[in-house]
Amino acid sequence: MENSSPAEKRYDVSLSFAGEDRPYVELVAGHLRMRGIRVFYDAFEDVELWGKDLIERFAQIYERESELVVVFISEAYKQKAWTTHERRHALSAAIRSRREYILPVRFDATHLDGLSSSVGYIDATKTPASALAERIIRKLASLGIATAQSQENIDSSNTVTIDARSFMDDPAALYELPVSRFKNLSSFLNEIYFLIKTKVTPFRYGESWILRDESAGMVIKNSRMIYGNTWDREEPDTRPLSQAGINAGARLTVESVSHAN
Repeated sequence: MENSSPAEKRYDVSLSFAGEDRPYVELVAGHLRMRGIRVFYDAFEDVELWGKDLIERFAQIYERESELVVVFISEAYKQKAWTTHERRHALSAAIRSRREYILPVRFDATHLDGLSSSVGYIDATKTPASALAERIIRKLASLGIATAQSQENIDSSNTVTIDARSFMDDPAALYELPVSRFKNLSSFLNEIYFLIKTKVTPFRYGESWILRDESAGMVIKNSRMIYGNTWDREEPDTRPLSQAGINAGARLTVESVSHAN
């Protein structure tokens, strides 16, 4: 039986990876989510997964509820029972699919049973996380898979650009965020923090970054991270983005405090 139609799929893409490779995969997942892609990444759904039979739930996700599955191959991936479970169900769906279903991304040359070495792959060691996310988006489009991004016809005049290239030492770390997606400044900052947090590990008190609007000559936020999950404000900043000085069309730069001073 052929895979169900795109309208019935819950996820545009699901990510299968070992915990050792999470820092890279997390950046990929964050970029996909910011672009409106329905991505299954376990940390995004910790509440939804809480209390469920994960053997059964992961089987559903990787075999029946995803348009594509990206497998992040490494020696650690090969050794894990959970990743083996995910891969087996993805392979089962791939057998029934009439198009590409499993997209390999390699950290090393590890061989996985059931996945031919002749299948085209992307080398994670040579591909920035943001660039990989863009390739996944292009792959979805090339296969004719309608995503929320393609359906909503994003208006570029309603976006702001986040330039984190120098901060992350990643030439592809340019992000466009639709301002209408964020209720307040805190939700906006949380998205940026999610993207850059692997840059500032291990977390230390006083590790800071600055969000600056160069054209307006102003600092939007000097965000101090404590143990990786606490802002310097005790209460969320509930100001709408416009009140915080962030308007559509703005180009914001993320800088480390050491560079900004």
